[in-house]
Order: sequence, then C-alpha cells, then structure tokens
Amino acid sequence: MAEIKISDLPALTSVTDSHLLAVDTGTKTYKITVGNYNLTATTTARQYAEAAATSAGTASTKATQASNSADQAYAAVATAGEKATQAANSATNAATSASNAQTHEQNSYGYSQSSLQHAGEAQDYATLSRSWAEGGTGTRENEDIDNSEYWAGVSRYYADNVIPSVMIANNRLYAKIDNISFLVSNNRLYVKA
Repeated sequence: MAEIKISDLPALTSVTDSHLLAVDTGTKTYKITVGNYNLTATTTARQYAEAAATSAGTASTKATQASNSADQAYAAVATAGEKATQAANSATNAATSASNAQTHEQNSYGYSQSSLQHAGEAQDYATLSRSWAEGGTGTRENEDIDNSEYWAGVSRYYADNVIPSVMIANNRLYAKIDNISFLVSNNRLYVKA
C-alpha cells in the first residue's frame, strides 16, 4: 500500500467499536479499536472518580468531627466553628465533584477525553478537600494551621482547659482564660488582666 498521510485520508463521520484508530508513540505507530480505546478511557476515569470519592468521604468525616468538637467549646473559639463549616463546604464540593466525575464516567462512551478532564478536576477538589480537612497538600498558604483537624484540636484544648475555669456564684459568672479573668454581672462584662 502506498504511503498516505493521515491528513490526506477521507473523513469518517461515525464509528463503531470495531473501527481502528492510529496511535503514534513518536517512534512507532500502533492500532487500537475504538471499543478498546473507550474501555481504557472509561477505566481510567472510573479510577480517578473512585479515588476522588474516597478522599471526599474522608474529608467529610474530618469536617463532621471538627464541627462536633466546636459545638462543645467555649464561645471564645467561635472561629474554630467557622473553619469547620468551611471544611464541610469544601467536603461537599469535593463530593459533588466526585459525583459529577462518576456521572461523566457512566456516560463516557464517545466522550473519553471529556471524562478524563473531569476526573482530573475531581482529583483537584479532593486535594483541596484534604487541604481543608487536614492540610499537608501544599495547595494553600497556611493549610497546616488552617484546617479542620487543627481547629478541632483548638476546640478540644478550649473545651478541656477553658470550661473547667468557669464558675457561677451569687448569680454571677466568673471565668479565667489564659490568665485573664472575666466577670459577668448585671448584664455587663468585666475583664481583669
């Protein structure tokens, strides 16, 4: 057969699983059926989607634990609750992305390149979720001290160390936090350093 450039071949408007595709590795040209190409792309997309779903589940668990710890902490650690809510939102976003990636995987017949792109995005969201849940991904500034796990620890510290320092006597509330004394009396807050 005479050598013909791929660009000189006639166009084909529809394909079946048995049609062949050319794959050029740079040193050699191979053939693959459309069915095998789609199966490979679908399997890869499924693996990315399952990994993203696992990461999202882990992040969601971490966010729930942080939220529960924040509920038990003294009002001085309200910031920890806000950070736990942010982590829960990130986990929800990652779960949504994982779900979207799985939906694209199920419909990936004929759309394999699109599925691979969405799986990559789901992995990015999973990494971001892990960053908000426990840090250690290198994707956000200060992520090792601005994450659910860190704020849960802060919550536990205040729950263990602040709440025992609160006393009520003579219809007055006395509290001591980090060597600062507080008194609530007659609807007023007094601070003694």
